[in-house]
Amino acid sequence: MSDSNPDTAVPALKLFGLREGKYSYRGLLWFAGVYLGAFLLAGLLAPPLYALVGWLAERGGEESLWAYLHSKPFDRYVDRVRMLATAVAVLWLIRYCGLWGRFGFDWSRNGTRQFLWAFAAGVIMLGLMLPLQFVFLDLQWQLPRAFPGLLQALLAAVLAASLLSWLEEAIFRGMLLRIFWTAFARWTAILLSAFVFAIVHFKRVPWDRDAEVGLWSGLEVAGMGVFSFIYTFELFHFVNLLLAGILLNLVFLRTRNLAACMGLHAGWVTVRGLWGDWVVVAESPATVWVGSRGVVDGILPIFILLAVIVWLALPPASKPVSVH
Repeated sequence: MSDSNPDTAVPALKLFGLREGKYSYRGLLWFAGVYLGAFLLAGLLAPPLYALVGWLAERGGEESLWAYLHSKPFDRYVDRVRMLATAVAVLWLIRYCGLWGRFGFDWSRNGTRQFLWAFAAGVIMLGLMLPLQFVFLDLQWQLPRAFPGLLQALLAAVLAASLLSWLEEAIFRGMLLRIFWTAFARWTAILLSAFVFAIVHFKRVPWDRDAEVGLWSGLEVAGMGVFSFIYTFELFHFVNLLLAGILLNLVFLRTRNLAACMGLHAGWVTVRGLWGDWVVVAESPATVWVGSRGVVDGILPIFILLAVIVWLALPPASKPVSVH
């Protein structure tokens, strides 16, 4: 999903060749169809797939691969079919929107510099929370004992965070923001695309894993999946994700470079990943102010995100014109 042609490094925000001031719901309707259609397809296909795996497990024995797969909870079957259907449909949607090769990743010298600066900014933003967590939470270090293990864990975290951020920024900023930008005015597009970014991060469903799987169980799980952000809603976590989506949208609009969004996103994910692996909570629960070991489920990160959003939302200062 990278852009190798330098002429496409600054992408047009409107899709389908529309000019600014013109709007179309084409992309939005297809996105809704892809999103809801993947849940529907998963709901219909998961029960027969689960039954087929169970039938193969009976014939393969308790030590077979089929028995292992059949031991997995049914809601995971629904989720995996949904993810596969979504991946295939998103590839088509990317082509429909004309985005192949023009997502907006600029890896020129200046673009790479933007990635590095944004990555450092992401690390600093979440890094500000870590000393406060030691004050309010009873944390204990569990660092790797040897330096090679420490370095390996650090490099693995940065690589995994960069890969995840590259994929999410291509989808949520490179495509989804522009779909909403094509359908709505500026701030409506920014807010709605950030809202979608936030709610899709709430994936758990309240499915009773001991319940018997029937013909309509897939549709039941899929229906809960569509509204999973309601079932598993956490206010501060949701607000932090919403603000993170707004901030990343503004970074893209300011830089027109997804590499900058990717850097900021990767910095956040790296800190969260390493913090989750390197510290353990003794007995003290999460607090309202600093959240839990997950870092982004408290109030203080909201203020940090808001401060950066306000700064980015302000128009860039113009250079004074010298008069000779």
